[in-house]
Amino acid sequence: DAAGRVDGVSAVHSMSTTLLVNVPADGSIPDIRNGVGDRDAYLVVGAMKPGDIDRIYPQKITSGRAFKAADELIVNQKVAEQKHLEVGGTVLGYSPGRQKLVQFTVVGLYDSGDGQSGADYWTSTSTLSPLGLDKKLSFISVERTPGADPAQVKNGLEDATADTPLVSVM
Repeated sequence: DAAGRVDGVSAVHSMSTTLLVNVPADGSIPDIRNGVGDRDAYLVVGAMKPGDIDRIYPQKITSGRAFKAADELIVNQKVAEQKHLEVGGTVLGYSPGRQKLVQFTVVGLYDSGDGQSGADYWTSTSTLSPLGLDKKLSFISVERTPGADPAQVKNGLEDATADTPLVSVM
């Protein structure tokens, strides 16, 4: 990762997102060729390394636990209530571009309080990487080395992250 090679950066936390078609429990993939405007037809899934999500988006797990392994998912508590999801349940998503069906196990429900979490569903990058669904970086957060010159870090990051929509320095 180019941001990790910038002088004065001590850690990088990356987030990718993917849009999946929401597949009903019966496994039938909805026909979306003519486009579906219904927000419920899609899953916006955010992916980070386990443990990184709390550094970027503080969550309070209200039931179950945080994701630790591939194919595990945490779901926003309000969304889980609307969709009748609970810990131990299954969520199916389909990537039309990759023609892949992805099955997740809900291991936790979370509340982000007044903050915005970037996605209603979160999983590990190890779930999306083998499917090629983690290629779109939507956000990175970097930790500046104590004592590093902020202007130097800023200049280095501008070059290293030119294609990343959002960059945060902590």
